[in-house]
Amino acid sequence: MTTSRKMRSSATTEPAIERAEARARQPGLLRAEVLDVIDPDTVLVRPRKAPTEEVLRAEIAVVGYVPVVGDGVVIERGDDACYVLGALGAARRRRAAREDVQRFADGALVATFPESGGVELRVREGDLTLTAAGRIVLRAGEVETAADLVRTTATEIITHAGRVEVEAGRIVERAGDIYCHVEGLAELQVGRARTLVEGAYQLVAKKTTVTSDEDTIIDGKRVLLG
Repeated sequence: MTTSRKMRSSATTEPAIERAEARARQPGLLRAEVLDVIDPDTVLVRPRKAPTEEVLRAEIAVVGYVPVVGDGVVIERGDDACYVLGALGAARRRRAAREDVQRFADGALVATFPESGGVELRVREGDLTLTAAGRIVLRAGEVETAADLVRTTATEIITHAGRVEVEAGRIVERAGDIYCHVEGLAELQVGRARTLVEGAYQLVAKKTTVTSDEDTIIDGKRVLLG
């Protein structure tokens, strides 16, 4: 009885294995799922609607495709091997994104993805220009600019800030008119101060105090105290 059952089991299993191997040898395109990644060039896949035990070893023939377990792929069975010829769904979109980066890298624009996170765009030669019919919006926790020269040309510039701090070796301002409105204190601390006015100079205040540690000189054609 035991020997007879073993013989029947063997007779039942061997044809199933032979049929699976025969299907694996048949050429054609099939949808499959990646079960395991052996190395960057080889994966284990299971064709859709296939018996559980039918697992094929396939070589990746798609340029730029990095396999991940669970990917949907298209495979082709050859006479002596199985090949991954395409990616489906999320795997295809992931591959498309990688191809975009590769296309940038082949040209003048290089996109890199540091391990710390983020994206860096670099231009090997020439300029990098951003053009939009509408607005160009930057949103970030911090914006840092480093350049030999920063030039801004605009019809109007509006800045809203809680604090504006400027450090410079020299500041040169040229304007047709300047209007400065300060609700609180306006304080100027300098080593020396000089004001040159071609026309009239007018100072209007509720109270004026002039204090000098040394001489105070008022020189004019007429000095009117009223």
